[in-house]
Amino acid sequence: MTTRRPRHSRERGQAVPIIAIMATLLVAVTSLMVDLSLQTHNRRSLQNLTDAAALAGARELGPTAKQSDRIDAALQALAVMHTQMWPGLFGSNWVSQSVQSGTCNNGGSTCDDTIVPPAPASNYTIQIHIPPISSANNVYTGKWGYVEVDLSQTTTNTFAGVMGFKTSTQGAHSIAYHFATNQAFGFALYANSWVGTGNAIEPIQGPVYANRYINPQSDGKAGFCADGNSYIIFGSPQYPDSSYAYDGQLQTQSSKPPYPILTTTSCSNASAGGVYQTGTALANGQDCSGVVSGVTFTGSWYGGNGGLQACVANPPIVAPTMEPPTDSYTFDPSQPSTAYCSTASGNGNGTANGKYQPGVYACASDVALQVNQPLQSGLYVIYHENGNQCTPARNCYDVQINQNASLAGVTFWLMNGASIGIATGASVSLTPYSRAGSNNPGDQGVYSIYTDGNSASTLQLTNGAQFSTTGTLYMQNGVVNVDANSNIIINPGQAIVGQWSVQSGYHPNPDITYNGSNAAPQREVLKLVE
Repeated sequence: MTTRRPRHSRERGQAVPIIAIMATLLVAVTSLMVDLSLQTHNRRSLQNLTDAAALAGARELGPTAKQSDRIDAALQALAVMHTQMWPGLFGSNWVSQSVQSGTCNNGGSTCDDTIVPPAPASNYTIQIHIPPISSANNVYTGKWGYVEVDLSQTTTNTFAGVMGFKTSTQGAHSIAYHFATNQAFGFALYANSWVGTGNAIEPIQGPVYANRYINPQSDGKAGFCADGNSYIIFGSPQYPDSSYAYDGQLQTQSSKPPYPILTTTSCSNASAGGVYQTGTALANGQDCSGVVSGVTFTGSWYGGNGGLQACVANPPIVAPTMEPPTDSYTFDPSQPSTAYCSTASGNGNGTANGKYQPGVYACASDVALQVNQPLQSGLYVIYHENGNQCTPARNCYDVQINQNASLAGVTFWLMNGASIGIATGASVSLTPYSRAGSNNPGDQGVYSIYTDGNSASTLQLTNGAQFSTTGTLYMQNGVVNVDANSNIIINPGQAIVGQWSVQSGYHPNPDITYNGSNAAPQREVLKLVE
């Protein structure tokens, strides 16, 4: 009789190889996880290092392309990595010798260095490129103001090496950007929306930006011209782009703005009815990024059949951020009693010794500052109280000037939509306030009018009014309205506004004569972009 073993007795011991296989896999996975964790930590450390190196290098780049700045930038970038990773190693001359062994020398026009440090750091590779050569989507490739730093590290795997993964490489990539301090914004006239002109050729001495369009009146005498070998730049999109959306403002002759832009050698040669620029016409699609100083933008010449024959910035150029003026007084809207209120009746609130004094002017109703007496030199903060019905729509202004006035050393800071109105026949001249002893660029006599970032303020010149000033009229979201027979002259200086609507037809001189030394400096920018 044959005795059969129970089936479970024949299966005894099969779990041992399964457990062995699972244990091996568990060890492998654990090993990989440990090494991946170490690699992630290494990548973070490398990224922090390249970020710091790129920023240190970019800080050395000035406003214009210079090989000496590229060399200094590369030296600073490598010095940061040397100090952080290998302090005291390789000798005191290693940084300078390593940088200038590539194209980064006095005879070059780029800095492209690939550096492998000596042992014990020979598992690292450093690349410094000024300007960048491998930015994402080529956005920063070849552009001045940018520094690219790449760092890779090859490491021996501790646990994964048992599984056949002997080494791994971690890397980091950074690009930093520097917009150097004390650069003037290069436009004589910047309009965040549109530019409208009166019934004569309106000359602007310097480059012009209009985000939407420039539109003369339609009576046949109107025109516009950017003089002084200057260009007109538009924002994107523009007609005839398929994505262009015409908004209908000011255009009376057709369904689109009057294109193309014409080119002339001098505004004295401009004919009525046209929009002119005196900069040399470029080829269709040619890069426009270098045609205006102190402005970083990507754009190309939109020519060809039916084209604009002008530069189009894509994306549109944003109004610059500028340092505001400062002084020893501030205004708390919740405590209106801290402000002067002169009112339209001219009761003299805020005066001393027969002159209005610098400070904050705000009223719950009516005019905040009626200029019927001289103004002491200084900064005048004009705040439009919420609920105050004195608005341009009602022909009422927070600062009202009804008579001739010479405002020497005066800057108006318009807050919360405050406005200035110059009445019929009044002639006003203004030189900006300069604060002695201040190192703030906004206090150096550069602002005739300054507005806070979101303030839709208004400067209104009524029939026959005259306004002349110097420096920067900074109303990036505001409106400048110049009625018939009125005139505005900014010489030397610039206007940065939301809308520029000069309907006067009276232009004996350029409305604006640009001079960067009299324009407000832009804020310095130092940042990582990749």
